[in-house]
Amino acid sequence: MLLAGIALVLNAYCDEGALLRRQTALQKKIWRTEVNDMLYRNLIDTGAAGLIVTDYQGVKYLPGFESRTIIKDLETPSEFSAGAALPGVKYVLVRVAPGSEIEDLLTSGTNSGTFRRIAAAKGFSLIKVR
Repeated sequence: MLLAGIALVLNAYCDEGALLRRQTALQKKIWRTEVNDMLYRNLIDTGAAGLIVTDYQGVKYLPGFESRTIIKDLETPSEFSAGAALPGVKYVLVRVAPGSEIEDLLTSGTNSGTFRRIAAAKGFSLIKVR
């Protein structure tokens, strides 16, 4: 009886829409908040289309990225190149350590026009594949 009363009171003050909005807002903050914010700012908020390939596991849990994310290892230049060449991939989100082979590949690709660096956060770079 007490539980029914509590449920009735909660239902009166919490509509389903409010609960869903709150859950979505919380879900956007899982894993690395700065990286998530960068993704939303540069891909979702701008309406950018295309798949994103990444080794950042948190993306697959972010609202709006569920159907447009491919999770792959991107630690070596060959893995990165293979991921960026997948059909439909327009963006790569990858960890870039200073002086790494990935950084060298990105610099070379940026100079040749193959890649365009869009943003960076917490050691991750968001790359547009041309």
